[in-house]
Amino acid sequence: MAEKERGCDSSGLTGSDPRGKRRRPLWLRMLKWLGVTAAVVVGLFVAVCSLIVWILTPDRLTPLVERQASKYLLADVSLGRVELTFWKSFPKMTVDVDSMVIVSRSLGALPDSVLSQLPGDADSLLSLRSFHGGINVSKLALGELALYDVAFRSLKANLLQVNDSVANYLIVPESADTVPPSTPLVIPKFSINRFSVSDAGPIRFRSLPDSLDVALSLHAIDFAGHSMPHYRLGIEGGLKTGMLGEFGLESLDFGAQGGIKWDRSDPFSIAFSDFVVEVDDLDVTFDADVDFRNSLILESFAASTGLLPVGELLQHLPRNMMPLVEPLKTDMGFKAGLTLTSRWDMADSLPPSFDATIEIPACAVDYQNLHFKKFEFGADVHFDGSDMDKSVFDIRHLLIDGRTIDIDLRAKISSPVSDPRVEGRFKGAVNLDNFPPRLRERLPVAIGGIVDGNAGFRFRLSDLDKGNFHRLYAEGELDMRNLMVDAPGIGNLFARHAVVDFGSNSVFVNDSSQKIDSLLTLSVKIDTISANAEGMQLEARGIKAGAGTVNRRSSADTTEINPFGMNFAIERLKLDSPADTLRLRLRDASIGGSLRRYKGEAKLPQLNLKMGLGALVFGQSLTRFSLRQADVVLDLHMRQRRNSTLTPEQRAARRKAIADSLAMAAPDAPGGMLSVDIDSGRRRMLRRWDFNGHIKAKSGRVVTPYFPLRNRISNIDLHFSQDSIQLHNLSYKAGQSDFLVNGTISNLRRALIGRRNNTLGVSLTMVSDTINVNEIVRALFAGGSVAQQADSAMIWGDDVDTMSPEITDMADTVQSAPLLVPRNLDARFRMKADNVLYSDLVLHSFKGNLLVYDGAVNLRNLAASTDIGSIRLDGLYAAPSVDELRFGLGMKVSRFRLDRLTAIVPAIDSLLPVMKGFEGIVNADVAVTTDIAPDMDIEIPSLRAAIKIDGDSLVLLDADTFKMLSKWLFFKNKKRNMIDHMDVEVVVENSAIEIFPFMFDIDRYRLGVMGYNDLAMNLDYHVSVLKSPMPFKFGINIKGTPDDMKIRLGGAKFKENMVVERQAIADNTRINIVKQIDNVFRRGISKARMGRLTFAPGKDGAEQQTKRVLKDFDKESLSHADSLQFIRQGLIENPDTLRFPHAAVDSVNLAPQITAGSK
Repeated sequence: MAEKERGCDSSGLTGSDPRGKRRRPLWLRMLKWLGVTAAVVVGLFVAVCSLIVWILTPDRLTPLVERQASKYLLADVSLGRVELTFWKSFPKMTVDVDSMVIVSRSLGALPDSVLSQLPGDADSLLSLRSFHGGINVSKLALGELALYDVAFRSLKANLLQVNDSVANYLIVPESADTVPPSTPLVIPKFSINRFSVSDAGPIRFRSLPDSLDVALSLHAIDFAGHSMPHYRLGIEGGLKTGMLGEFGLESLDFGAQGGIKWDRSDPFSIAFSDFVVEVDDLDVTFDADVDFRNSLILESFAASTGLLPVGELLQHLPRNMMPLVEPLKTDMGFKAGLTLTSRWDMADSLPPSFDATIEIPACAVDYQNLHFKKFEFGADVHFDGSDMDKSVFDIRHLLIDGRTIDIDLRAKISSPVSDPRVEGRFKGAVNLDNFPPRLRERLPVAIGGIVDGNAGFRFRLSDLDKGNFHRLYAEGELDMRNLMVDAPGIGNLFARHAVVDFGSNSVFVNDSSQKIDSLLTLSVKIDTISANAEGMQLEARGIKAGAGTVNRRSSADTTEINPFGMNFAIERLKLDSPADTLRLRLRDASIGGSLRRYKGEAKLPQLNLKMGLGALVFGQSLTRFSLRQADVVLDLHMRQRRNSTLTPEQRAARRKAIADSLAMAAPDAPGGMLSVDIDSGRRRMLRRWDFNGHIKAKSGRVVTPYFPLRNRISNIDLHFSQDSIQLHNLSYKAGQSDFLVNGTISNLRRALIGRRNNTLGVSLTMVSDTINVNEIVRALFAGGSVAQQADSAMIWGDDVDTMSPEITDMADTVQSAPLLVPRNLDARFRMKADNVLYSDLVLHSFKGNLLVYDGAVNLRNLAASTDIGSIRLDGLYAAPSVDELRFGLGMKVSRFRLDRLTAIVPAIDSLLPVMKGFEGIVNADVAVTTDIAPDMDIEIPSLRAAIKIDGDSLVLLDADTFKMLSKWLFFKNKKRNMIDHMDVEVVVENSAIEIFPFMFDIDRYRLGVMGYNDLAMNLDYHVSVLKSPMPFKFGINIKGTPDDMKIRLGGAKFKENMVVERQAIADNTRINIVKQIDNVFRRGISKARMGRLTFAPGKDGAEQQTKRVLKDFDKESLSHADSLQFIRQGLIENPDTLRFPHAAVDSVNLAPQITAGSK
């Protein structure tokens, strides 16, 4: 059966073919039936669509759509006409709607009280004139929604929000179906070739809670999708709202056009390309990739603007800001750009990362009184939202070219969060003359000039702290021309050209070729400057100054030394201060210095200074000083303190013990001390600091009325320290005197600030060609007088070497002032001079020592020779205070011309006026002590002197007197007015002068003389004629004054043994004076006082003998025979009134009174 069936089948399949016919493959048969099925379905779909279109005519379709729409929505939908078209647009089906109006019913639930307050058009939601759109039916059958030519015309909308839950546009009911959150959104395949809105009316939105009313006019919307998934969108419209009025706008036009990419396979991503948004005059072009699957994420974003006119944008600022911008006139425009550097999720708390740029092309700006001919700006920003500290702000250029100010700035800021780092360069200029008048009125001073500057800088914000200031880098220059500052009531300043350079990382190579870097430096150059402040006038030129310090971290301990160096140089300087009588002139001056750590100790400073000087003239009040070609070096460092183990109580007890020991050492010491008025601060400085250095100069001059001579110094070579001054071959000229000085001044610090051992030591050797003692002494006295009467307002003239006549007259006319000698001065001056002018003498080969100790001046072993004799002198001038001025002198004169003795001892002229006309060669010993009055006059009552004079070939009488005496005494040789030898001793004491008995021979006479007179010239002398032509001896008694002299003849009281018995008082006294001077200097005047002279008379001293003889002068009378003999010889006149008796009466006194005028 089976075989039969197979045979039948085979035969049925193959017919005559014995093997039978093969069947087709399964996939071909399936494909065949799928095609047949599709054809049937399409046929049925077309048939259905045709049936629908044929059945749903506009008259049937329009009310159907209205009913269904109004039923589904919370709104009433009114349609004018709805028409479907299929065959004409096959395979597309189109829908055309004419006149659609939607009235909302969503407000119906509101109470009447609220409804009554709503606008009348609150229910009107939307209206349009027409709608056209098409759908591809064949694609729809395949599950693809393909829309074509969707167009709205005259679309209007009225959106009203009553509160957060009620609005007229909430017309779509909420769906009851819920979709699980995890269910993915499935969007069918969708495409649209074009979407447009034309002739659109306003779309108005009002929010009653926010009082917001916005009207949006969509003039046109054109959306094209011919290259899906790439689309093109174009929008034009306008916006009206009340808020725009605040910005001066009635409406705001806007537009947008560009490419959009959207694919239904990734419906939550959209891309914009070359998308341009225009809002009024603002246009922005951007590209963006947006993902809004879970939140709004910008995968990429890049935007840029065209040139935006700033002037027009500013016109839309709020009205309250308009007064600020109305004065601005500018053609400025700016361009900006922004590009995201990484994706940004707007829901993330981190800000986006982006690169931004802003560019302002060259433009002009005019704002009030600021006029910028050129303004240009460019900046870049790299902002890292994930790590904002990696952000960088770069000002590529800021250029300002204005009438008043010019700026060129380039700067970059990095690490803005942790520690902002700023680096860049600045160039600028300010024309101070062009400052606006309003700004000038606000400034406290008037300014002018041009200031240019440029600087490079690099620093972090933390570097501005004093602890990190060394890290800051800055270098640049400030150039000032015709700079003027005028402060009313204070002063003014003018600088023609000044340059200031500064740097924080400079490099310096010192004299040892050692390189020093990381220096903080500042330098100033000024060609000409003048200033006037409160009467002080300053003029200078050629100023150069610089300073530098090691740029390193500052220590928290402000007492630590940071090395520092500086220098200053000036070509010319003129400073006048009439109020302070100060005048200063400088030429080619320079000073340099450094501050270092002494021996590496951080807290011990060492200061080194070097100064060079071409010329200096300084004057203040009455003193003027000049110096030329000077060189000064100073090395100053703080002393290392010794660690004291004493307690404060022990230190106080130690100070008291020192004070007590000083009081015991000199309980009655005079008060005159060499002292300098040093305040406590300077005393501390001298105690704590050591210094040394030298001063060298070619020449210098000092003019002062306190020593009114022309003082000139040359070859200055002075080395000094805190304790001493050393002079090397210093040449000093004072008037006609010159000195070459070498020596040392020691113990300076103790003399200035010490309480013990504070005696200033001076040891100088002075060699001179000429010393004019007369000139120097007059200058010293005149200087003391000027010091008492000088007015601080007196100043010098322009001549550096001369004083004004007013000051010169003062020095010549005022009383002398006392010369005090400090007690704390121990000085030794060794002097040697070829010529010394003293009085009217010229001393040759002068040498000796001048010693100063304990308030006294000792002239020791002074010796000199002259053409009229030789002199040896020892003297003492003690002047510890004004009330204790004393003078002592011991002098020996050899082979001296008597007529010149008064040149050496001027007091002899007044003490012994009878010696005024003496001549001859004498030897003299002089010893003098006296007190000195404060006006430097001798106090006569205290004067004590002993003088011994012996000489040969003496002329003691003037020619007229000798002629009279030679005639009267019947000299043999009436022409020889000479005494062959005479030896005289004189004592001055108690304001009286006593001449000890002495004898001398003249012609045929031997005379013995003794007597005394006081300083009022009351004479009391006796002359005994021991040998004469007379056969007897007689005496001549002289009394009275030179104007009323009485001469009486009497007996001769002089005995020759008186001369033999006299003592060499003057010589002994001179020797005693010298011994006393040595004693004073050996013990000091505080312990050894200079006492009265001691003459050491004998048993019957000549002094007492002379007084006893003179006491009997009034009792002396001539005998009768002697008187007759005088009459017979014609020595006395015969008295007419007297009758002699024949007998001689011895007791009769016939001696007549002989007046000074008797012959």
